[in-house]
Order: sequence, then C-alpha cells, then structure tokens
Amino acid sequence: MAKCYPTFILKNCTLYADRENRMGQVSEIITPDIETVTVEFLNGGMVKKREVDMGVLNALTLGFKETAIDPGMMKLLNKPDTEYMAVGVLRDADGGNHQDAVLYFRGDMKKLAMGSWKAGEKSEVDYEISAHYLKLEIGDDEIYELTDCDTKIGGESIYGYTDSMLNG
Repeated sequence: MAKCYPTFILKNCTLYADRENRMGQVSEIITPDIETVTVEFLNGGMVKKREVDMGVLNALTLGFKETAIDPGMMKLLNKPDTEYMAVGVLRDADGGNHQDAVLYFRGDMKKLAMGSWKAGEKSEVDYEISAHYLKLEIGDDEIYELTDCDTKIGGESIYGYTDSMLNG
C-alpha cells in the first residue's frame, strides 16, 4: 500500500566549509540545477525539431547565505578547490522514518555579496561556489556523483563509454 503522506521532508540542515561546521551561521543553502546541454535538430525530411543530449552538463553553481559577517569565511574567496559539505535530516511527515542527506562539493568561491548594512538588522552575506565535484547521498544510497569527466547516477556511469573509447 502506498504512503499517503510526504516522505523525505527536509527538517534541518547545516554546512561545512573548509572542514569547519557553520551550524547556526548558514540560513540558506542553494543547491545547483543539474542540466544537460542539448541542441535542437531539424534535418531534411523531419517535420518536428528534436532536442538531442550533447553528452555534457552545464557548469554547477551552488550558494549559501550567512546571517553574519565572518572574515574567516570571506578569506575562502578564490581559494582553489575548497571542500564543502551540506548535511540535512530528512523525515517522513509522520515523524517515523528518517534519513541523512549529504551533499559533498568541491570548488572555488567565485562571489561573495555583503549586501547592505543597516543598524539594528542582520547583515547577510551571499556566497557563490563554482563546483568541480558534486556528490549526493541519501542514507546509504548514492544518488549522483558529478565530476569534470564523468556523471554517475545510482553508482552507474552515464558517460563512461566516452572515457573508455578516448583512453583506448
């Protein structure tokens, strides 16, 4: 019988940046859109355009927002290949089943935006990361792993045939 209530609801989360826990600092984590690059074809004899996957993904951009100005975090700007990890707790709506969700990513902080400063209000800082590596695990299940050279969904390589052909 199917469950009639939502499952895997994000109940809480935190972020680690350069192996430092940012619990209580990060108010929002923005995960990347994972999108394949496609082109449209309309060749002779075709009456409808066809969208074709070109075998590559768009660049991965992640972000997060902190509710305080932290000089240590700001020093990560342009530090190459920094490790980040977002950790979330997922639960069923009935409070029963729970899983951990872990999003590992490695990349370069390409932007920090300090926004406006106003006396008596929090000063939020937005960070943007260009990710070179991304891996999502929910519980013991590997959902996806993305590198510059391969994409794995459920542990299976999607573009591995290209690598084997190019390397002989």
